[in-house]
Amino acid sequence: MSRIGKKPVTIPAKCEVKLEENKTITVKGPLGQLSYQIPEEISAEIKGNEVILSRSSELPSVRSKHGLARNLIMNMVNGVMSGYEKKLELIW
Repeated sequence: MSRIGKKPVTIPAKCEVKLEENKTITVKGPLGQLSYQIPEEISAEIKGNEVILSRSSELPSVRSKHGLARNLIMNMVNGVMSGYEKKLELIW
């Protein structure tokens, strides 16, 4: 999961991301608002239109939280921008 955690999360134009002092990240978009409490071992910063996450150590548990936090934030951004979508494929 560490390779996933190193990728920055891009913030679209109509999306607003705020990082509060208590390590809570809030994402607002046209379809709503979501928030997430980042684990203590992970630090986040917003640079331009990207959210960059870094970890405090190389322990396996911290590495997995790094990738998890990045994916959760990316899914929050996708959720407030495009919402939930379900596609079914019918095969005859």
